[in-house]
Amino acid sequence: MTRSLITAVFTAALLAGTPALSDPIIGALSFSDGGVTVPPVPSTSIVSGLNIVTQGLPAANACAGSFTSAAPACNLAGPVSAETINLLAPSGTVYTYGGFTFDVSAVGAIARTPLDMSEIVDLGSDALQFAMAGIVTGNGLDASAWIGEWTGQGVCAGTAVPVPTCLSNPSASYSVSIVAVGTPTTIPEPSSLIILGAALAGFAWIRWRQQSGTL
Repeated sequence: MTRSLITAVFTAALLAGTPALSDPIIGALSFSDGGVTVPPVPSTSIVSGLNIVTQGLPAANACAGSFTSAAPACNLAGPVSAETINLLAPSGTVYTYGGFTFDVSAVGAIARTPLDMSEIVDLGSDALQFAMAGIVTGNGLDASAWIGEWTGQGVCAGTAVPVPTCLSNPSASYSVSIVAVGTPTTIPEPSSLIILGAALAGFAWIRWRQQSGTL
């Protein structure tokens, strides 16, 4: 996706049917690692079967816009917290960062990649991915909508027969990309074209900024 197309789609998605805020929260932020609480072994999944996602403490690895501290460019050493996400009934605070609080109100587009033990003998992996939406507040700015994408990867030692099963050493890591869209606090369903379009454009924008070295 080109930069101009990203900008066009992202701008259209954010402005569609939403009035402007006087001092909104607009920016991008990403976390990674920190770990995920996984089921005890033996188990036929690591992260792919989770409906309750208990996150470990992450580290911020990129930020822009409202989330950028004065110096350095990103407040990587700033306080970050991550809470449990209930995929079946999302609510409450899921992240805090640099004086901002992210509350989640919707989860959608859940994709589960089952445990696969076929690539490397006696080692397996699975994956979980979903989209989130909610409200971000903080630092005296107007509360704004945010959208995000969560991706988790699990690994373990086990067996492929009779079914893929983890027998020892299960572990998992995760990464999160968040875009605060600077719109009022009405959150559309994750299945809507507007939020999915904004999410795709926002995540592509983060990747483009990281690759260009401007984050």
